[in-house]
Amino acid sequence: MLNLTRLRVFQRVASLGSFSAAALALDYTQSTVSEQVGRLEDELGLTLLERATRPVRPTEAGRVLLRHAELILGQEAAARTELAAIAGAAAGALRVGAFYSAWTTFMPRAIAAFATDHPGVRVEVRQSEPALSLRLLRSGELDLSVVYELDPNRTQEEPQLERARLLRDDYVVVLPAAHPRARRRALALGNLAQERWVAPSATGPSSGFRKMFEQCCHRAGFEPDVAFELEDIGVCEPLVAAGQCIALMPALFVSRPHPQVAIRPLRDGPPGREIVAVWIPARRVAAIEPLVDALQVATRHP
Repeated sequence: MLNLTRLRVFQRVASLGSFSAAALALDYTQSTVSEQVGRLEDELGLTLLERATRPVRPTEAGRVLLRHAELILGQEAAARTELAAIAGAAAGALRVGAFYSAWTTFMPRAIAAFATDHPGVRVEVRQSEPALSLRLLRSGELDLSVVYELDPNRTQEEPQLERARLLRDDYVVVLPAAHPRARRRALALGNLAQERWVAPSATGPSSGFRKMFEQCCHRAGFEPDVAFELEDIGVCEPLVAAGQCIALMPALFVSRPHPQVAIRPLRDGPPGREIVAVWIPARRVAAIEPLVDALQVATRHP
């Protein structure tokens, strides 16, 4: 029988790619984390992690176990939740994850409205990008995740997940306020072929956004001149305000724009990101439904 503590330690190391990061997250010493993973490998007779790489990566056996670990740990969390409800401890805590621009726009209003109506529930929040947020949801470390989807079919293919649509986050062009094209009400991507751009790195956490941006430019007939690369699309705006470039950004990122930039919609831009709340209904966390209601009210005016 698999030891749940060792399984949880392995899952955290494999997800974070680091023994030290897992130790910090679990409040263990690094030697304890290494020992727990080593004992799990001894029990299974398999090497689960490639320790010579940075970040640490799971082996083929580790990838198989990680997939099952998320489900096993998620079911264990579900059992605890249902048993707590039977014991009369239903108030408890609701663990919620969401990405950066959700926390800087509609999430605080939704949490505040929920807390007013449900003062007995403690909401524990976490900032995490969608891929990590969904992993934490599956493994039972989150009860609800608010994520954006560049490809909605990916989460729709997981029947154990319930989804509630919150809003569509359209893409906009961000220009220096003094830019000649800022006088126009809307822009066509093809008319921006000669501009210098700031965009995320092709290998960073926003690499999916970078790929989508380049594909849109190619469809518009040009190769974008990416003069600046940043790891996070959310920090592009100051460079635009300084007059060095322009950017394609989700509208949520610039809901409170810098005074020295202009925000313009695209006539031929990519489809907006779908922002959804995702949870696992089999876990029967009663507080999820009212929080989803609060999120849907808050996103009517993000």
